Amino acid sequence: MIAPHVAALSVSCLGVSLLFIQPFAAVSFAQTKQAAFPAAPRGVVIIEPHIPAEVQGTLRSFNESLSRGLDPNDNAAVILVDVCGEGVFEPALRDASMAMLGMEAFSPAGPRFEYIPAYCQRVSTSDSDWEQLYERLQTQLLTALEEPWQRAEREDLAAYLDVNSAALDAVVEAANRPRYYAPLLSTEDPPRLMSGSFLIEHRLPFLTRCLASRGLFRFAEGNFDAAAKDLMACHKLAALLAAGSPLDVSNAKSQSLDANAFMAEKALLQSGQLTKEQTIALLESIRQLPALPTAEFAADRGERAILHQEIEFLKAEAITLDDYLEVEREGADLDRRSPSVVLQWDQALRRADELQDRIVEAFRLDDREIQSAQFQILDSELKAWRARNETEENQLFNNLRDDPEAASQWVGEDMARALQSNCWQRRHTDDRAAVRRRLIEIGLALKAFQLEHHEFPAALDGLAPFFLPEIPLDPYSQVAFSYVRDSDQQVRLICWGANQDDDAGKIFNDDVMLIVR
Repeated sequence: MIAPHVAALSVSCLGVSLLFIQPFAAVSFAQTKQAAFPAAPRGVVIIEPHIPAEVQGTLRSFNESLSRGLDPNDNAAVILVDVCGEGVFEPALRDASMAMLGMEAFSPAGPRFEYIPAYCQRVSTSDSDWEQLYERLQTQLLTALEEPWQRAEREDLAAYLDVNSAALDAVVEAANRPRYYAPLLSTEDPPRLMSGSFLIEHRLPFLTRCLASRGLFRFAEGNFDAAAKDLMACHKLAALLAAGSPLDVSNAKSQSLDANAFMAEKALLQSGQLTKEQTIALLESIRQLPALPTAEFAADRGERAILHQEIEFLKAEAITLDDYLEVEREGADLDRRSPSVVLQWDQALRRADELQDRIVEAFRLDDREIQSAQFQILDSELKAWRARNETEENQLFNNLRDDPEAASQWVGEDMARALQSNCWQRRHTDDRAAVRRRLIEIGLALKAFQLEHHEFPAALDGLAPFFLPEIPLDPYSQVAFSYVRDSDQQVRLICWGANQDDDAGKIFNDDVMLIVR
């Protein structure tokens, strides 16, 4: 059985922010304001961050852990919020969110990022002109990561990026901050960690797509250094987001940021236009990037926090034992006691953590066969748990009534099972990220080899140790990527995906191919 209060929840990957519906008490900045921090980002007025008293329980402790020791000047989210402007907040909760970020005021002169609809509205002279420009921009942006491009090839997109040049520069500046923290608040009452997305992160995929597109534009216009900075900013923002927002929905968004940079770098390699110096510089930059946090990190921090909060809410909820178990009884059999007065909550938390620990440990395993076996065990246990609870409702009721310790442990496991993540899917997500990074590293090393020797190596081993210290392996198979040498001027690197099969022409195709010219 899945607890009803958990089953009713859903995770929104595209929610605009997590903020309380009910307003906070007024925040007195006069009481909390200190002298402005030095080097405030782009004119933002910085104060000492604080979490309003209304934020309590796991929600408060999780925000505290994410923001502990963080100077607002080091927070990428402060710059990103300033770039996006006042519209990033729900008006009634602007002060609370700003207080948690340590922002008293936005920078007076921006820059502010202008999204495509507002831009089209501003520069168009009629509704039909607006629609045509909107469609052209969407089409040009959709294809802008396929190849290096010049202004004459995508005039509308070039003009749009020009308008947002200063704002995109600020996004690059944010990417070079050491940390990312956006206040985690919820629209629900009580506020649930899993009820939506973070403050700013849903905007980042579009911002990084614009950055990656500008990178290819800048490269084609002859400004390699600026292009490389744009692409590295996408990678850095991905790592910052996944580290600063350790939930699976945030991890999914970070993957899209990283993928935008990969597509642009793939286009550079396939263009055949990189010089030896550019190739080596880009390879060195890629190798210095921080690794993306993996599913293990999110499971240990964010998902564990969600689990603790759901148990916390159950303890506080005014429901009966019958309601909790979703059973129907009549007359004297009806039990109107609340689980909060029956259960031993330390036992519930201990049992929930035991199962979460097993999930985290399974993600940490390097041996894929052993890891897969652990995933299978977890899946089998979940299936058996659900089947057993559907047929043993009376026994569950008796346990809650007669054996509080056993019942408490059951509740902890019930919560953990209800929130148990899809380990296979999470591992494949991590693998896809590793594939992107490793393919680009090998591809750049191949290009450097070809530019020096006027041909590609006969095998990937020829890249080590001069161009790469060692050859990265396919994370799915733990063996070398497939390498096809079409000619002295073109090679292909291929990852066959999770199934290790050629999926060409199939509905599901998780193969990844990188052409290097």
